[in-house]
Amino acid sequence: MSRARISAIDRLSRQSTYVSALESRPSWQTTGASLLSDGERHSIALDSQATGSRSSSRASGLERGGAGPPPQLFDPSVHRTSWPLAAMTVCAEVMGAGVLSLAHATATLGWVLGLACAVGFGAVSLYSGLLLARVACDLAPGAESFADAAAATVGPRFAAFTRGAILLTWALQLPYFLTGCAHALGDVAFAGTADAPSPLCYWQWVGAASLALVLPLQLRSLHALSYAAAASTLAIVVALVLVAVALLAADAPPTPHAANGSGGGSDALWPQWGGGGGGGGGGAAEAADGALRIGSAAASFIFAYQGQSVYLEIIREMRDRSHFRRTLYLATAAMVLVYVGVVAVGYATLGRAAPAFLPAAMPPGPLRTAAGLLLAFHTAVSYLVTAQPLHRAYHRLLAPSTADAPSAAAAARWLALSAAQLAAGFVVATALPFFAPFQSLLGALTGAPILFGYPALFYLRGAARRGVRVALGDRVACAVFLAVCLPLFTVLGTADAVREIASGWGEDPAGPFACAANRTASFGGLSDGA
Repeated sequence: MSRARISAIDRLSRQSTYVSALESRPSWQTTGASLLSDGERHSIALDSQATGSRSSSRASGLERGGAGPPPQLFDPSVHRTSWPLAAMTVCAEVMGAGVLSLAHATATLGWVLGLACAVGFGAVSLYSGLLLARVACDLAPGAESFADAAAATVGPRFAAFTRGAILLTWALQLPYFLTGCAHALGDVAFAGTADAPSPLCYWQWVGAASLALVLPLQLRSLHALSYAAAASTLAIVVALVLVAVALLAADAPPTPHAANGSGGGSDALWPQWGGGGGGGGGGAAEAADGALRIGSAAASFIFAYQGQSVYLEIIREMRDRSHFRRTLYLATAAMVLVYVGVVAVGYATLGRAAPAFLPAAMPPGPLRTAAGLLLAFHTAVSYLVTAQPLHRAYHRLLAPSTADAPSAAAAARWLALSAAQLAAGFVVATALPFFAPFQSLLGALTGAPILFGYPALFYLRGAARRGVRVALGDRVACAVFLAVCLPLFTVLGTADAVREIASGWGEDPAGPFACAANRTASFGGLSDGA
């Protein structure tokens, strides 16, 4: 049989497989509505695809700021991720190193507000995700990113603003993950002692983590990372179990840094700050300081649940996007259980002395080393999951024709973009070794808009454009998100985080690349040195 005939048969076989996939594709790709309630259901036409005018429809929709991108036809090479794997990807994206500072945040909030934040912000995260699922499946079914959703529901100018804001958010999260990875290696897995210092200082651990990420960053799809995400989710759960076992088994757990003042008991029910705790007198200045600290602590929980900016990219690669609701329920349940457990164990054993990076309080030994390595792996995968859509967005902006092409030229561009972003992240992570304030800053400045702002706005605007009736409960919830939660947590959390970072810089005159004894992987003062 000739090579040409073999090639023709292979081509016909692939076409037949693709046609069969189209005929058996899930209903959401042919009928449109799937996640709206009975009173909200509507028909979404796919005429642009049926007539072959997909590209022109996409362009005109974006220009008008109305329909946005048309829905994607089922493509087995893209829509490959099952909903359980998608849940693992969500957990890997959301449940990162942020969980490790929640006991430290509870030392400020107290038992009542700490547990309320662990559960309440979980419910908020779930609701925001469900709003995005309605947008992706019904109101803007072709949206593959927040920018696409903004174009479809608000307009092209807001889409341009959203694209820049989300890219900046992802770009700021990446050095945070490098910081967490360096913390896990330098202050936990290979923590030094007075007699045997850590082999590397903080900025060198950041550099080592950066170099280790160069090759895995060349994986160019979230599906390719979904298996690593599953392992990463397991890794952080095991690591947190090891931390809990070590802290519960220790007669007197080490307290490398007393949080929020000198040590104290773990029985505070209400917010605590300063040496004398909160809730007492002290005038307007102390009340203002307490409000800032509470806002900053709450921002840590916001960041720990923030990851919605990648949800549309995850939905894009799912076999059946209508199953994203299941993904959210599974992922949120897992995260709430983990976060409540971390708060309970960390605050009960360490009290107000809970460090900003919880594993730093583990006694030396094999459990601490194993926990540090598992956490380093998890934060590294979190970097990969966040970086993939960021690098793809860069690629689409600079060379849209090769963004998803399997060519050597496209791979070379991806390598250059990922390496440049990694170098920038190294510089930022080295300059900001302050784990808890860095997390609070990201939670307030970028997490609050993503958790409270965009999902509610997209849903309300998308429903208005489509003529879909919004239930009273949804209207009230979205109004509270936009008018109360968004400005409140953004302002309070950002102000206190900036203050803490400035204070940390003032207390560390050695400079970001110094290897002074008190800066060896010190996490901004969270350990006493090697």
